[in-house]
Amino acid sequence: MAAAVYDVTTVNVVATVEGKPLESPRGKPPFLFRATGRTLLFDGFLKVWQESEEKAGEDEDEPQALPELTANEPLDLLALIPRQHFTQPPPRYTEAALIKALEERGIGRPSTYASIVATLKEREYVYLDGRYLRPTPLGETTCDALIAAFPDLMDYTFTAQVEDWLDDVSRGEKDWGAALREFYGPFSQALAQALAKMATISKPAISIANAARPPQRAADAQETLPRPTRRNSTSKKPRGKAARKSRAKEPVAYEPGAVCPLCGSPMVRRTGKHGPFLGCSRYPQCKGTRNIGAKK
Repeated sequence: MAAAVYDVTTVNVVATVEGKPLESPRGKPPFLFRATGRTLLFDGFLKVWQESEEKAGEDEDEPQALPELTANEPLDLLALIPRQHFTQPPPRYTEAALIKALEERGIGRPSTYASIVATLKEREYVYLDGRYLRPTPLGETTCDALIAAFPDLMDYTFTAQVEDWLDDVSRGEKDWGAALREFYGPFSQALAQALAKMATISKPAISIANAARPPQRAADAQETLPRPTRRNSTSKKPRGKAARKSRAKEPVAYEPGAVCPLCGSPMVRRTGKHGPFLGCSRYPQCKGTRNIGAKK
C-alpha cells in the first residue's frame, strides 16, 4: 500500500523578556525552543494498520499536532518542565527490521530474506526475545571468528558488490570467469589462514541449548518442570535413531580452544560407547572428531 503522507510543521520559539531576546549563559545565542508537529494528510497503509495506543504513547518525542500559529506571534510561557534524557542504544532487530536493513544495504534478494532469518534461528545464532532477535554466545563467537578470518567478505559493501556481480553476469554485462577469478584469488588466501585466525577467538564454555532460550520467570519455570516418573528396571535404553535424537536434545558445552579438524567449527564434548570425546558442533553436517587431550 502507499505510504502515509503528513504535513510536518516546525516552530522555533525565542525566549524574550519585555520583548528582548533572553541570552543564555556566557553570552551564547538566545534561548531557543523548538516544537515539531505533524498532521495526517493521506492515511495510505494506516487505513488498515495502526499501532496500539499503548505502544504509540511510549515515545514521548513522537510529533503531535500543533495549534494554528503565525510568524512572530507572541506566546505566553505557562510552565517549564525539565526532563532528563539519556542516550539509548538502538533497539535490537525484529525480523522485519533485519530484512529492511538487509534491503537497505543491498544484501540478499526478496527470495532469500526468509531463508536468512530462518537459518539464523535454526543454527541457534539468535533467539526470539518477544519480538526482538537477540544473539546467543554461539552467534557472537561465530560472528567474531568470521570477521577475524574474512574481514573483506564480512564487509557489507562486499556482499552487496557480489550481488551486483551476479546481476551483471545474468545480464551478460560481465564475464563469469573474470568475476570468479576476481573473487577467488583473495578468498583462497584468506581461507588458507582462516583456521589459525579463528583459533584465537575464545569459545564460550556454555550450553548452547540454555543460551538459546530467554530467561524464564520463576512461575513459568515451575509450570514447565517435567513430572517425576518411576524408573522401570526392565526398560531398555534407546538405540539407533532414538538414541541419536535423545543425545541431540541434551545440552552440549564447548571445549575452549578446540576446533574441528575438518571444517574449523568449535568442538563440543560428547560421550560415546568408548568414553568421552570431542565432536564437531555442526554434527551431523560435519562428522569431525578428536580424542580428549589431543593437540589443537
